[in-house]
Amino acid sequence: LSYTFLMETGCDDVLVPTVDYQYDLTTASYTQLLRHNQKLFSSNLAILSKWSPFASEAELLKQFDDIGEHGTKIIVFNLWFNDDGDMELDFNSDKKDILITGAQKKVKTNKHEKLVTQDYIANRLRYSLRAYASILYLRVPDSFRIILRGKDVEPHNVVNDLLYRECVLYKPQIAGLPELSIVTTIGFVKGAPDTDVQGFNVYHKNRLITAFLESCQQLIWQRAGSCGYS
Repeated sequence: LSYTFLMETGCDDVLVPTVDYQYDLTTASYTQLLRHNQKLFSSNLAILSKWSPFASEAELLKQFDDIGEHGTKIIVFNLWFNDDGDMELDFNSDKKDILITGAQKKVKTNKHEKLVTQDYIANRLRYSLRAYASILYLRVPDSFRIILRGKDVEPHNVVNDLLYRECVLYKPQIAGLPELSIVTTIGFVKGAPDTDVQGFNVYHKNRLITAFLESCQQLIWQRAGSCGYS
């Protein structure tokens, strides 16, 4: 649960209480699904009832009413306030997005103190949930949707942002493992080298692992006055 929960209960480890239910089509109701035993289920349910917005099992089960046959619902509550009295997450600046409060301000680069425009996805994903979700999957199936604040998230492929694109066969040297290889796409963003954007987007099984990861070779490119990413 939250940091507040961990601090007030004195937990040394991260604790995530979960409860499982099975839907009965004949009775249109939910029954408890015991992964371990009734004692653990009841303990987890008691924790959720005390520390979540739902004070009873009935209130918790009502959250399934608008999900449908499948899907995931994420509920954010009890947010902290910063020193200025603002919530740590900003729900007001963009009605279609959730932002980290104050993070979308323009910043200066260390080199030449040039302003970095926040229009680039590499910068926006640091504070925008919609931007991050747009690159979360490399290829999105037709039947898959991410909906944020009632609006679909449009998938964004960073390769389409590149100029002078080139495909390069990458062969990592890993001791003790058979030789692996993967085709990467590299190029330059509009405004390079004056735009401080570089790095590789690393995906595993279609899901983003690291965004705009810098490499040793990139540091050489930056010193030469150019930048690129894939």
